[in-house]
Amino acid sequence: MNPGALKHLRYARTIHAEIDKLRGIGLHGLAGREAYLVAFHAAQAYVIAKTGNSPKTHAGLHAEFTRLAALSGDLSPEFASHLSRSYILKSAHDYMRGETLTPEQIAERAGRSEAFMLRVAECLGVDIAALPPLEGNTL
Repeated sequence: MNPGALKHLRYARTIHAEIDKLRGIGLHGLAGREAYLVAFHAAQAYVIAKTGNSPKTHAGLHAEFTRLAALSGDLSPEFASHLSRSYILKSAHDYMRGETLTPEQIAERAGRSEAFMLRVAECLGVDIAALPPLEGNTL
């Protein structure tokens, strides 16, 4: 397994562990933003594992992930659409515009991002539970 791909999976797992803490102290918008980053880093791991390359932009990652997922058939199109929808919500939070989600909707998005991360890890043959968290929250 490509070390860069593993590092992105570890980072996704680390971020995911922080989501419940953010929700617990009422920072639901940040929790929703972080849910996107879980899916983003899992998608990044998938692309790196399959191609050895890391896209340079969010749009590039979305396009390459969607293309590879469709070619392999091991990820449903729902995962690619989750990545795109989550990005829109992250951007809405970042720029204070658009849709505001309820705490329940944030919890649902976090659950989908977790499922996304777990499915990517499964497709790559990685036991994500055995991966240590990434120290220092940096790639």
